[in-house]
Amino acid sequence: MALIAHETAHVRQGDLRTRAIIEAFLVFAAPLVAERIRTSWLQASERLCDARAADVTGEPASVASAMVSLCRLHVSRPASSFGFTPTADELASRVHAVLEGGPTGERAAVLLGRSALVTSVLLVGAAIVAAEPLHHAFETLLG
Repeated sequence: MALIAHETAHVRQGDLRTRAIIEAFLVFAAPLVAERIRTSWLQASERLCDARAADVTGEPASVASAMVSLCRLHVSRPASSFGFTPTADELASRVHAVLEGGPTGERAAVLLGRSALVTSVLLVGAAIVAAEPLHHAFETLLG
């Protein structure tokens, strides 16, 4: 039940759509920055889904147990590729957050959203400011 509640939370949050949008923006980011943003969003998303699964099931311990069980399964069958591969520190942090009602990742998600909005506005502004000089540069270059 915990796994289904967690995955349902991903669907309700629209995580696939959000991930696609983030990946589209990250095409223009520096590789290290892109990886940091991607990791921050993934961790925030997972924590939010963990918290929602704990709320839905009413059993935070079963959510934590499911996370540990999935990690054990991945270690015992590394050939079976699936998306749940947190580091030991990430797993411990998520389990602790679920059991103790710790940070859910909402703050990180809001910060990432605001950063994306500001970046979008700056990119649009830069495109508007540079449109005329770029137009002339391409005309000159192409003859």
